[in-house]
Amino acid sequence: MYFDFHTHKSSSNPSVFNIRLGHEQNASPANPFYSVGIHPWDVDNIDVEAQLILLRQELEKKKIIALGEIGLDKVFGTNLVLQQHVFDKQIEIANEYHRKVLIIHCVKSYEEILKARQKAGKNQIWVLHGFNGGEALIKQLVKANFYFSIGATLFNPKSRLVKNLQFIPPERLFLETDDSNLSIKQVFDQFALLRKMDSASIQQQIRSNLTDVFGDIAEVT
Repeated sequence: MYFDFHTHKSSSNPSVFNIRLGHEQNASPANPFYSVGIHPWDVDNIDVEAQLILLRQELEKKKIIALGEIGLDKVFGTNLVLQQHVFDKQIEIANEYHRKVLIIHCVKSYEEILKARQKAGKNQIWVLHGFNGGEALIKQLVKANFYFSIGATLFNPKSRLVKNLQFIPPERLFLETDDSNLSIKQVFDQFALLRKMDSASIQQQIRSNLTDVFGDIAEVT
């Protein structure tokens, strides 16, 4: 099973399609599972309170299995104070609606993300999507109980991720296409090539990880 943990593309394959509130209003009917959240890139251009109300409504839907992507981005240019406010509110809403899985967008903000993770408590599971970091950061994040979802960066041999891939524990791994034109099979195959593993073993590991995070994924449909 080639499971795509985070995508913005319509697909009938096992995947989690991201609904970006204020930007992408409609879920793809083809995808079996969805995540929903207010992206830090959008906070300057939306009615935040209205979108937080909409978020609560979306979380009532059965096929929403994660909240995100949400987080902090110091590079994109939207108001950082507002980013932090929206991020904090969504963490609260996740607890309110018993949504334990959060998909995290983080750019140059790991100190703040780690502080927020510690404050959020142990009931939530945070998955850093599009991760690209080195050995020391990976070890710090593993200690703080993060999971990692990786994709297109695997194809850049100069990336920090590729050079430090061995430090991500297999039991904390997911793979994704995000908004790239890659297929999820290509991502699996590239990961297998870099880690010198067979694809079947990776698929089995990620199936196990999905069970650890979501329980029986079949019961969520």
